[in-house]
Amino acid sequence: TCQKFPSSVRSYLNRCISILADRMGKVEWVEHLTTSLVDDVASHLRLFKIARNKMRSPNLEGEARSLDLETIFFKLEVEMEGTICRDSVCTDNNNSQLKYLQDLSDLLLYLLLPENEYQAGSVRVVAREVLASSILNPLLTLISDPDIINQNIIWLLKNTEVRSDVMISTLRHSDSLDELEACRASIQKELSRLRSCDSRA
Repeated sequence: TCQKFPSSVRSYLNRCISILADRMGKVEWVEHLTTSLVDDVASHLRLFKIARNKMRSPNLEGEARSLDLETIFFKLEVEMEGTICRDSVCTDNNNSQLKYLQDLSDLLLYLLLPENEYQAGSVRVVAREVLASSILNPLLTLISDPDIINQNIIWLLKNTEVRSDVMISTLRHSDSLDELEACRASIQKELSRLRSCDSRA
């Protein structure tokens, strides 16, 4: 029985991944990526801009307001979404995120597996923990790493020329002195390189 348990968990996860891959193949990805995902990202950015503007605006007389951008953002999210607020998953300790991933894994197992397999309690719990702790959590940590995000943005924009009006608009909206200094140093370096090329010609 002890030797059968790991193989049961492995076959359980293999079946789950196989069914998930099959169902993902049936999803209309173009429609999802061009409508739903774009709408979600746009609403997220709108909320962020509203929260940032609210944080920067002067306090009205007698108004008590948190100066924390995250607090303002998540209060606005509750106002917009109604009952949904993701602050505990996004900002609290890793236990909240892991609990959320465990619930998500349990839901996936419920949706993907036949009822008789889902009812196998101990195998399901171990599969849920493996899915949440060893697959989803490291995956989210990887794709939310700022270095990975920056590398992907650089890779996507490698062959794209940035228009001057976009560059100027970006610089105008930046409130980070370090970013502006880095841009200035980069521009001066590029100008020096171009001048040296001109002098050789």
